[in-house]
Amino acid sequence: AAAAVARRCVLVRGCFDVWAESEPADHEGSGQRAWERLAEAVCAAGAETHRRWVAPLAEDSWCVEMLSAGRQKPYSEPAKVALMELLDELLAPLPGPISLRSPEQVVAMLEDYDDPTGRGERGEPAALAPPRRLYLGRRLSAGASRLLHDFRLSARGYLGRTTLPPELAFLMANEARARPGCALLDPFCGTCSTLLSAARFGATTFGVEVDARVLQREPIRANFAAAGLPPPARLLLADAAELLPRGGAAADGKGDDGAADGDHVAELPAGLGLRDFDAIVTDPPYGIMEGAGELYQPLPARCAMLLRLAAARLR
Repeated sequence: AAAAVARRCVLVRGCFDVWAESEPADHEGSGQRAWERLAEAVCAAGAETHRRWVAPLAEDSWCVEMLSAGRQKPYSEPAKVALMELLDELLAPLPGPISLRSPEQVVAMLEDYDDPTGRGERGEPAALAPPRRLYLGRRLSAGASRLLHDFRLSARGYLGRTTLPPELAFLMANEARARPGCALLDPFCGTCSTLLSAARFGATTFGVEVDARVLQREPIRANFAAAGLPPPARLLLADAAELLPRGGAAADGKGDDGAADGDHVAELPAGLGLRDFDAIVTDPPYGIMEGAGELYQPLPARCAMLLRLAAARLR
């Protein structure tokens, strides 16, 4: 279960089965010395413990990776190799082949440099301090940080002035539990950044946008196609307030001209109406960048409408 969660999390490096870890007191001196001490403890654990640790690797291909949190590239490549060789007693008996390109298993050497004080244990600048803690183990699952690169704004063909960055869009999609079979609405969809992230997790997406200058359907569809994802099932040019029930009747989901706008977007899937959403995910427009034209509404008014919409439209 933890591995499955990690595969969705863009701010998680991975999920690991930790075999051994160091204590902060072991970190006097350099990172090299800290690894030497941890390697000594690993070797002292004995052959039976080693067999238990590496048993899940079986005959799979494998490699060793060094991961650092809070520090960029603290070692040269030769220095990394020298640190990995400290673990020969543990790793040399592995029967599987080494694969640097596409290993089935990853033995991870993790270093934690994160220090909220910005200073090392002995008061030195954090950039000079040794790692605060070391971990050795097997990676059960990589995190989803690769998505931040794949969905970076600079790679998209169509952007707006306030397109939501992928870090926030994926966090919101996770909070909404976007998944296959989930119907998700963004009532202020803009260029559909939130819907793009939700679609990556398998959700069926729907968007509403009041500004025709922003809701450029073909460029939006091109963004989804470039990511290999199905476009929104429906995009409506309308004020999201029009989705609120009026006089006890449900809104019909049509655009501001009363037409379903089927020339540009797909029909609703069978059996799904605008009252059948599992989640609403949105980044309401606010601030100077949104302008103060005829479509402007104060943020409190938008939020109040959003809460009424959630009460009326969520399952």
